[in-house]
Amino acid sequence: MSPSDIKSLLGAPWAMILALFFLCASILIHELGHFLAARWRGLVVERFSIGFGPRLFGWTRGGVDYRISAIPLGGYVALPQLAGVRALEGESGYVPDELPPLKAGDKIIVSLAGPLFNILFALLLGVVIWQTGRPANASEQTTAIGYAAREVRDAAGDWVPGPARAAGLMAEDKILSIDGTPVREWTDIVQAIATSSGYDAQNQRVVGVEVNRKELSVERGGQILTFAVKPVLSSGTGLRDIGILPLRPAVVGEVFPNSPAMSAGLMPGDRILSVDGEAIGHIFTAGKLIAQTPPVPH
Repeated sequence: MSPSDIKSLLGAPWAMILALFFLCASILIHELGHFLAARWRGLVVERFSIGFGPRLFGWTRGGVDYRISAIPLGGYVALPQLAGVRALEGESGYVPDELPPLKAGDKIIVSLAGPLFNILFALLLGVVIWQTGRPANASEQTTAIGYAAREVRDAAGDWVPGPARAAGLMAEDKILSIDGTPVREWTDIVQAIATSSGYDAQNQRVVGVEVNRKELSVERGGQILTFAVKPVLSSGTGLRDIGILPLRPAVVGEVFPNSPAMSAGLMPGDRILSVDGEAIGHIFTAGKLIAQTPPVPH
């Protein structure tokens, strides 16, 4: 997922609502851990509230006030034998000095139960996501190259030739396997390049070394081709990189009034296929090539 995708996702109103929901759920799960541990160890539980602030409605059972409160931001459990946060929990009907003292073990168990339930909650969400998957856009699901950089910046901060382009890879090449392992989506490609390694005669780390039976195979025009690519350590991540981006069509989203694009006749929804004869397989390529084009005198 690109930084622009992340920014777009975080900027969506529904995403902020979802994030707030999971924050409140994690608080509630945390307090539920304290509550269940306190009941198990025989502590006095005054109330268990979903939300904060004034009580809206609820019921009393087993001496515990179960309530729904006005501010729906998580919840809390009131344990008068432990130090409470009165601003959140309100005043207690118990006098702490008149309650049975806590054993150290009980206090530790109740205190640790909250974080433990958060960990279990996170593991549960992880299992659910692992089983159901997560939403992915088309550029994440493809193995086709949209852009092979002419230059990339290495870990030393120097600009060097893009490894993929230097090896002969091109936009719209569909990567089939790396080091003999088939790839099904772009994440597979990124991981395979970052983790796979071999060495050539000059003892340089490479991906796709034929003599070591490590191949980077691509489909181009119905043919299967094999390339040996020498990755560089990326200045941004410190991981091995060969300077490619996934296929992501450059589609015009908006045409500004009185702009060169409007004068040229571009319209929203148009797909840019090439700039100055160079094929465009990723929206980044279009922007970069257009920015490099000298301005035309009026």
